[in-house]
Amino acid sequence: MDPPLLFIDEPTSGLDSFMAESIVKLIGKLAKAKRTVLCTIHQPNSEVYTLFDRVCLVAEGNIVYLGTTADALKHFDKIGLPCPRNYNPADHFIFSLAIRPGMEESCRNKVKDISTYYKESEDYKKIEMQIDEIINQKENKPKSYTKSQASLWDQMFQNLKRSFLNTVRNPGYTRMRIFQSLVFALLAGLAFFDTENNQEVAQNKSGVLFFLVVSLSFGNMFIHTQSIPQELPVIVREYQNGMYGATPYLLSRVITEIPWILAMPLLLVVISYFMIGLRLDFLAFLVTYAACIGVTWSATGLGMFIATWTGDVQIAGAVAAPIIMPFFLFGGLYQNDRSTPVYFLPVKWVSWFKYGFNMLMINELKDLEISCPVNTTCPFTNGTQILHQFGIDDFDLWWPNFVALWLIGTAFIILSWSCLMCRVRR
Repeated sequence: MDPPLLFIDEPTSGLDSFMAESIVKLIGKLAKAKRTVLCTIHQPNSEVYTLFDRVCLVAEGNIVYLGTTADALKHFDKIGLPCPRNYNPADHFIFSLAIRPGMEESCRNKVKDISTYYKESEDYKKIEMQIDEIINQKENKPKSYTKSQASLWDQMFQNLKRSFLNTVRNPGYTRMRIFQSLVFALLAGLAFFDTENNQEVAQNKSGVLFFLVVSLSFGNMFIHTQSIPQELPVIVREYQNGMYGATPYLLSRVITEIPWILAMPLLLVVISYFMIGLRLDFLAFLVTYAACIGVTWSATGLGMFIATWTGDVQIAGAVAAPIIMPFFLFGGLYQNDRSTPVYFLPVKWVSWFKYGFNMLMINELKDLEISCPVNTTCPFTNGTQILHQFGIDDFDLWWPNFVALWLIGTAFIILSWSCLMCRVRR
């Protein structure tokens, strides 16, 4: 996140001299990039010691020197503790300030004298003056209650970058989502392989089209109810530290999902469409793909809403099924669209199962010729009659269903944003 201030605690512990020097050189590059770096270090070698700009020597809880690394040797010369030639300055300081066994009292008195001498020196007085100037400047500066923060684009970019790196570092997540789509596609294709346009078409094609809606809904919803709650503790902490807001995080999360929203339905449709034997028309194929994208978008929005609302993986998994089942029940397969009770109408009109199923049914069955055996009375002679049976009346208008799918998904994401804002501010 490009912090302006870094506290680093003993970065060279357990490293050999070469690696320790490499680490300190890296820290030096960070300092030269207009960052303030404070680093604790124990007994660096002479090469590492010279890489530091300023050094603070502490003994028995007292500062015995604070200044440049070069002036530290001059200071010890003044107090009668000169560093021998070709000797590591850090080793010399440690031996001079060490509390030796059996000589504790004399060593502590020695450290006290060194500290007192430093506090009476001109170097110490100069530092005190610098501190007083900083305090006076701060007191005279008008108070500001605005919180410094990176731009919305920078916050989104950093969150997008982190999401991308998490995906790269976790290839199993990618493989799992691809495997999920492959299983659903093959299951639909093999179970309804080469479905004929005969008198059983109402049962077979309505069943497989509803199965596509269900598989996309459950798969995409549960992915987010499992992943987002695991990130929430980090999001809350970083929000409260002023690193970024809830809006750029959620927007970056949605943007990261867009490739999945486009790719997973395509994989499902490409494999299952021709195995099932759906309408062989390029426009019909595109409408089927668009319907699956809309269903995926709505399910993604619901998954994000449940995740941000509950904030816990186990709770999200427990409440997800009761929430999704009413939408599932009034999706159009198990109950005629015209026979929905009045008290369940609000659920029906926000059920993406309904709009996705209607869109697929209109696209596939409108004006579809259905074979009928000779000298046999058939209940259906074309697909339009089947649409009537399911209570689907607006045959020429599949696109309002597509718009409804995107509005439902967007509404769920707005609810997710509201829940996330409440959670991070609480």
